Amino acid sequence: IPNLIFEFEDKQSYLKKIGEIISEKSPKYIWCEHFGPLIYVKTALNKIKIKAKIINSHHDFLYKILILRQKSLRTIVRSMFLKRIEIHLIRSSSLVVSGSLFELNEAKKIAPNQPQIFLPCVYSFKTTNERETLGINLYHFGTIKATANKIGLSHFFKNIIPFIIDLPIKIVFVGDVENYIHDKFPSLAKNSKLIFMGFVRNLDEVFIPHSLHVLPYKGKSGTRTRVASLLPHTPGLVGYFNLVDNYPFLKNGINSLLANTDEEFILNIRKAVNDKNLCDDISKRVIEDYIIFQENISMEFKKVFTSLN
Repeated sequence: IPNLIFEFEDKQSYLKKIGEIISEKSPKYIWCEHFGPLIYVKTALNKIKIKAKIINSHHDFLYKILILRQKSLRTIVRSMFLKRIEIHLIRSSSLVVSGSLFELNEAKKIAPNQPQIFLPCVYSFKTTNERETLGINLYHFGTIKATANKIGLSHFFKNIIPFIIDLPIKIVFVGDVENYIHDKFPSLAKNSKLIFMGFVRNLDEVFIPHSLHVLPYKGKSGTRTRVASLLPHTPGLVGYFNLVDNYPFLKNGINSLLANTDEEFILNIRKAVNDKNLCDDISKRVIEDYIIFQENISMEFKKVFTSLN
């Protein structure tokens, strides 16, 4: 149903079509992927008087993201109203699914007796072709269109890059960030060690296995998806401990390098650059642990979903 949104400019036409599909199919369950589809489906169900159990696939609390993007009187007021709507939607759902343990804990406070499932973002695993490389590349993957990426990228340039720029590595940015960086950090952006690749359709062509990948966002709100995007490329993950909220199988020094502070983050990068074996070890181990994690998540999802019947 969410895909229909591209076919209708008029919201009422979209709502009518959703109602027609629900009336025709008479589903027992309706999976709603985040805020927008959930609003439409709830409205349609109220109009056509059909009972169906709504599964709320929760990505993040938009009222929190709104404040992160821009803190002003206008956004504070909007955030207050948005919070009321999001609380209502959670309480009126039959099941909440989220890829963030933090978000699920927040939802549990709102609806203590509601069934919930921790279902992080995962992708079918495939092994990338191994390629020879001299030294280690360091990658940042993501655009500034996502609030967490934008905040993390700014933090990376302000607090991390100045202390690793002396290392014998290239820092490669994959995603649409170049104009933003040149505008906000013009002196650093001109450094020859920084490479801006922009949008890349086939990541296999640029991501060299066993290289370092930084995830410099510290916040908890929202569902992190970049770890799952990177794992098929056998990465050496460098991030903060907030990553464990979405991927609890990550263990510092074993299958990733995690930090509590910026100083630890910088130290982890320097250690991995100076010790190629360290990067090889954590990147190989993270794949093994990821496969086990996927299997466990799949079994838990089946168990909880079956209990809804």
